[in-house]
Amino acid sequence: MTDWKNRTVWKPAAAAVMTACLCLQPGLTAMAEEIGPGFSDMGPGYETEAWKKLDGIYMDDQGNAIEGAVQRGISVSKFQGTIDWSRVAQDDVSFAFIRMVSYGYEGGYTMDETFDRNMREASANGIHTAPYIYLQTRTVEEARQAAQFAVDTARNYTVDFPIAVDVESQYIMDLSVQELTDVVNAFCQVIADAGYTPIIYSDYYKFTNEMDTSQFGFDLWMARYGGDHRYPGRTIWQCTDQGQVDGIEGNVCLEFAF
Repeated sequence: MTDWKNRTVWKPAAAAVMTACLCLQPGLTAMAEEIGPGFSDMGPGYETEAWKKLDGIYMDDQGNAIEGAVQRGISVSKFQGTIDWSRVAQDDVSFAFIRMVSYGYEGGYTMDETFDRNMREASANGIHTAPYIYLQTRTVEEARQAAQFAVDTARNYTVDFPIAVDVESQYIMDLSVQELTDVVNAFCQVIADAGYTPIIYSDYYKFTNEMDTSQFGFDLWMARYGGDHRYPGRTIWQCTDQGQVDGIEGNVCLEFAF
């Protein structure tokens, strides 16, 4: 199993990886708090006994092999409630993205009240952990400040998976393609300069319409439900927001690392 503690380690071959969660319900305004993993505006989820291994190979909800998938993970926030991480770890969950903060809306930030517990208990149960930051910054300088906040906070925890920037807030979707691309790059560069590996989360539509992913020198985590998981630079795919994992009540987003 690959060790992804530092940016020098997370280096999948670009030609071999191409696809990765965290969306708002339709109609929610920018002022509304993001509702986090487990909910989306990308169509119906796919809740089945799929997304598990069959003869050592991960299968999708249609019974097809997920080519290249090597690890199964989840992304969580306060909306998953109190998680029993020992049971989660026994249900073939190798990694977890854990919401740290919503940062940047009107210059403020809001910590996820379950972040500390989730980071510590997931790691204590042998799960690779990393925070994700729900980004609502509209300028390059604000993005750098958000990234520095993330780095300073992350140093208090075991982080052995890429730190993710969640790019989906409607508050920043009216930026131009170049402006948003510059904001995301600025955030990721601070993360990388601090010795961590950054990864950019969004859905297929936003990657193809709201940002210029060809300008990113960082891995992508793409959410796409019911569609092809391949995309240039994709190393993690979020396949559903209707996943079922032992130790978590209700739905949770499922992820696959390639």
